[in-house]
Amino acid sequence: MKFITPSLALVLSLVLASCNNTSNKPGVGEYDAEHDIISFAQQDSMMNAATEMANATFPMFMLAFKNPTPQMSQFYVKMAFDYDVDGSTEHIWFAEPHYRSDSALYAIVSNEVAHIDGLEFGDTMPVNMAQLSDWMYVENDTLRGGYTTRVIWANMTEDEKADLVKQLGYKIE
Repeated sequence: MKFITPSLALVLSLVLASCNNTSNKPGVGEYDAEHDIISFAQQDSMMNAATEMANATFPMFMLAFKNPTPQMSQFYVKMAFDYDVDGSTEHIWFAEPHYRSDSALYAIVSNEVAHIDGLEFGDTMPVNMAQLSDWMYVENDTLRGGYTTRVIWANMTEDEKADLVKQLGYKIE
């Protein structure tokens, strides 16, 4: 069984939005070096809009996932997990979605987990639509979906963007 490459794991873990930041600027998170995540305020309008867009367009992901072309790869879903009484949420990317004999969609935890007890990198669990916060895949070397990733992308410098594209090997438009 293969897992996501280390550079992609790092990038995707940075794009996991632990929603307990108090920043007032929409789309700008606060980096937590201890857990290697970027936190966003629960009321961050750009991140919330990205999550809403991901949910609204999830049928596009499923269509591509069920009928992939040779140009499509790297299918991921992101799910939200509440972990604190103050409403803090950790968003975790899951790789390699697949169906099991029970017809449920499962995927593999693909970034380090900071705050969710009992869930670790490499664990497999069912995809819960009520927890869906993003999805992505790569087609023709270009990101499809990845709405929360795009929020962070919009606030990166041109040099940071160039470095990220070089690491990932695909474009974010």
